[in-house]
Amino acid sequence: MSEQTTRDLRDDEVAPLPPAPDRTDRRLRWAGEILVTIGVVLVLFVVYEVWVTNWMTADRQQTASEELARSWVGAPTAAAPVATAAPEEGTPTARLTIPSLGAGHSWVVVEGTSQDDLRTGPGHYTGSAQPGLPGNFAVAGHRVGRGAPFNDLGELESCAPLVVETAQGWAVYRVLPHADEAATWATGRGRAPQCRGLAPIDGVPGEEIVTPRDVGVIAAVPNRPGAAPAGSLITLTTCHPKFSARQRLVVHGVLDRFVPRVPGGGAPAELAN
Repeated sequence: MSEQTTRDLRDDEVAPLPPAPDRTDRRLRWAGEILVTIGVVLVLFVVYEVWVTNWMTADRQQTASEELARSWVGAPTAAAPVATAAPEEGTPTARLTIPSLGAGHSWVVVEGTSQDDLRTGPGHYTGSAQPGLPGNFAVAGHRVGRGAPFNDLGELESCAPLVVETAQGWAVYRVLPHADEAATWATGRGRAPQCRGLAPIDGVPGEEIVTPRDVGVIAAVPNRPGAAPAGSLITLTTCHPKFSARQRLVVHGVLDRFVPRVPGGGAPAELAN
């Protein structure tokens, strides 16, 4: 064997091996990849919850609106709201309009509050009163995604109109005085023109935040389960804060008047704004 070959072999034998991969580097790389994946998943989830579900609900609202209009054709008129048979779950029952939240803030309300029902729009708590009748017409709605019908519910001021349309006419409710307004209502906000005739109801504030367990807010007399209703109320509930189901934001209103759907008659003035 030549001296050159011997030297080459010797050099090969003593050549340093590549360094072993650092376990810390591998772990950091894996952690980074996992965090990136989680981030992508979260972004896709938000896109789905906020935008995709909104598109789906808009389509379902259109279908529900057409179905509701067909069901009102030929319905008997009445000077005052009359009780009707309870509709099946998922069936369009009424239209809720909140003028102070902007033009177009009008939603078909379906019967029931299951997740599937609320994919269409606000849902009427089965067993609560029908619009305009004694008791509490209670409605739940999403605050984020699925159309977010109650996204701005916390912006409602006392006396704001809540108009519920049925085959018989329009039940016009107004948001009750907030808790911090009750003591000075008669000499304060209660003197505003839009608040004329509205008075606080003991234990029923215009707005409150409760836990999901506080189901008494949708009782016939809110916060007084078992009490006999003395008038016609409305309650709207949604999750609080936004993007959380930890609490519930609740708005209460009282019936101001009922406008019957009669030949030659028109919709309430609140809907013209």
